[in-house]
Amino acid sequence: MEIKTKRTIKVCPAERIIAFELKSTDNEEIRKFVNCNRFKADTKLEGFYEVLVDSDEGLSLFVKTEATVKEANYNPALDVGEATSKIVKRPNYYIANGSYANVVKKNKKAFLKIFDGKSSIINLLLKEEKLKIGDEQDLIQIVDYYNSL
Repeated sequence: MEIKTKRTIKVCPAERIIAFELKSTDNEEIRKFVNCNRFKADTKLEGFYEVLVDSDEGLSLFVKTEATVKEANYNPALDVGEATSKIVKRPNYYIANGSYANVVKKNKKAFLKIFDGKSSIINLLLKEEKLKIGDEQDLIQIVDYYNSL
């Protein structure tokens, strides 16, 4: 990572960075990112993840957006398909409890396992509030609710 100071630009290896914040010049919004190398998980975690919910005592919620290129598939003979390639962004969510991070799966049963003994309460919340596991704002609401219990 390159860090610009008043006099020069310094380079710091990513593995030495624990977290950093970015401040938007447009709306003064501050976004926090953490290095995922401090978490253990079922899959290998690499890079920096944006913090959506930060908690030392409860659960934390992170997102890493992956971008892939969807190639053009235009067929001029049939005049169908897309003429240009597109960049498709896909968010991957993770819920961390201490130093272990769980991948948020769209499967409701697998999702509820993350919440241990409080999974029935979270299941009730999902039903009553009609929350979706794949929606970012709904995930923030679920994790905040869990941390408030």
